Amino acid sequence: MKKYDLYFALCVLFSSVFFSLSFPSFINKEGFWFLAYIFAIPFFYVLDHARPLQKFMWTVLCAVISYSMILYWLFPLSFKGAIVFVLFMSLQLVIFMWIYNKIKNNILIFIYVPSAWVVSEYIRSFLFKGFCWGVGYSQSFNTYTIQCADIFGSYGLSFLIIMINFLLYRMIKEKELNKIFAVIVILALIFGYGYIKQKDIQKTISEKDIFVSIVQGNISQKEKWDEAFEEKIKKTYKDLSLEVDDRTEILIWPETSLPCDYDDQNIGFLIDIMGKKDTQMIFGVAVNENNKFYNRAVWMDKDGKIIGEYDKIKTIPFFEYAPFNKKALYFLGDINEDPVWFSSGEKIGLFEHQDKRIGILICFEDFFEELTRQLVVNKANLLVNITNDALFENSSEAYLHLQASVFRAVENRINIVRSANTGFSCIISDKGVIINKIHKNNRSLMVSGQLTGFVHLNNKSTIYNKIGYVFPFFCFLIIIIGGTMNGIKKIIGSLISKRTMVLLLLLSFFFSAESFPVADKRRMQGQPGAQAQKPQPKKRQYVNIEGVQSLPEKKDLSNEKKQKVSNPVIEPQTLTAANSTRSGSSSALTEASITSEIINTFNNNSTQWLNINYPSLKEDILKYYISEYANNGIVIKNPPALYVVMIDNLIQQNPSVANMPLYSILQTVSIIEYDFNNGQDKDMLAKKVLGESAWKDNRERLEKQGKI
Repeated sequence: MKKYDLYFALCVLFSSVFFSLSFPSFINKEGFWFLAYIFAIPFFYVLDHARPLQKFMWTVLCAVISYSMILYWLFPLSFKGAIVFVLFMSLQLVIFMWIYNKIKNNILIFIYVPSAWVVSEYIRSFLFKGFCWGVGYSQSFNTYTIQCADIFGSYGLSFLIIMINFLLYRMIKEKELNKIFAVIVILALIFGYGYIKQKDIQKTISEKDIFVSIVQGNISQKEKWDEAFEEKIKKTYKDLSLEVDDRTEILIWPETSLPCDYDDQNIGFLIDIMGKKDTQMIFGVAVNENNKFYNRAVWMDKDGKIIGEYDKIKTIPFFEYAPFNKKALYFLGDINEDPVWFSSGEKIGLFEHQDKRIGILICFEDFFEELTRQLVVNKANLLVNITNDALFENSSEAYLHLQASVFRAVENRINIVRSANTGFSCIISDKGVIINKIHKNNRSLMVSGQLTGFVHLNNKSTIYNKIGYVFPFFCFLIIIIGGTMNGIKKIIGSLISKRTMVLLLLLSFFFSAESFPVADKRRMQGQPGAQAQKPQPKKRQYVNIEGVQSLPEKKDLSNEKKQKVSNPVIEPQTLTAANSTRSGSSSALTEASITSEIINTFNNNSTQWLNINYPSLKEDILKYYISEYANNGIVIKNPPALYVVMIDNLIQQNPSVANMPLYSILQTVSIIEYDFNNGQDKDMLAKKVLGESAWKDNRERLEKQGKI
């Protein structure tokens, strides 16, 4: 294995492990949330240094390892199904890699990169009714960091996490310790906001609180759909329900908890329970209507009158519906033996009765941010999630599912009641705090039980549920703007040579003459036959990029020093006279060719450059500037003839470049040629003005030419 391949493999391994462990896993059921802030650092290294095909291969490997560790509980259930789901979840990282490769290195890259991540998560959420399972969910059990979700949802937290990862990566890569201050500021804002929001957690019962009771039957998946166990299941739920607190106003059973239809024959069984406890009931049931199956939630009063019904909208791909032609799923074999495909409902689950407006979410519907937000926008003052996680037994799946409900509570500042067949049956406050849960012997999974608690009927409003689902679209807009700018550059690049394009990109950094080392004596106003007055020199920088030292104060050149220059400045003459002097001759500089008037002209702009008819005269002008750089300790070794050709081509291709001073153009092209020797690392200097991608291309060109 090559050295770099070993580096890439280690980077992928660390990123995969850190990412997966930041979520609930077989190692820690609540996850190590802090790992989310560093998991992507090694992965960014791979994206920046691997070849294109390698990037794709390493990205797929990183995603597959990550989600295989997170979704390990799927493999015992269905190995083929787990592979399909892991690959589906891995699409997000592949999409991110593709967008990341299109992002150019500029000052907005710290916004582009996290935006690309959010966009990739958002795209995955639409495929096959996929889940919004973003990196932001890793923070669900840290009640401080999740509070900012009431502003921009889980996607906003994903954005901040990736931004911190990228800032730390660039800090390590560029050795720019100042970026740690940006990281500290972001974390301080997140935790500070969380601290403030948690201070007003409700602690007393108000008139708007209601008592609800939750029942967790812990019915195994094998028994659940077997008619032979119907009476046993009924008895389990009846016994648990009769143990609930007499203050109960609403009794809540899990998803598909009723093992039979709620027809006239079976409704007496439910009325008997509600009558004894003087309560209403919400329960889940699978129904068959017109040869279509629905996963339904029903709200019934104590007299058996149906207050509300809701058919699940977001059915689970491969388990509740076939995303492709059913015949195309035969290769999956064990993913869902003898499946019953459910149809989707048409309306959101909002139950209304007296002062209660209850929003219903069945199973994994609590992963869908917009569906939940619509319930709150339509004045739901309590959310109820009924679910069945028994299929995954005593695994971290129940914790992963719980994370979604925690986020929905914070985003909309609403209480959520969860009733699971087994899993987490609990009450979640509007701060994302689990107030109470069913547990036995410190276990909440694979146990049966019941609990009663009070919940507040919220009437709050948050920024998130006011402005809606806009943050991912904001990130889309950022990526589109970045892509449009890159597209314009590509169009321009197709019209002119690659070399000229690189020069144009570089020159855009150097449009101000005040940023370059020109001796103030060059701005003197000379008159024929008269001695020019020289202004006092000022301290300047010879290149307007970060990390370059400032030029020492310029000293006036004495006549003695001028004699040391191979081509001294001559008394003022006109450019026309200089051209005439060179007519028919390519000799060296003469006393009638270079004048202070010419130099002053090119100190302001280079519009007269193409009006010089003879290359030798152009070379002599460049020799003057090269000598001035030499007087200030900056060496340019390449022959002026090389830069004459480069500048000619540049100005011909893009006349607007001529608006810049000639010394600025010379300085830029000499940096490109690794010829601007001021004692600094030439790679570092070129990289700062070119950016990572253009710098690599330019270095390859110089290596092929044997210049470096």
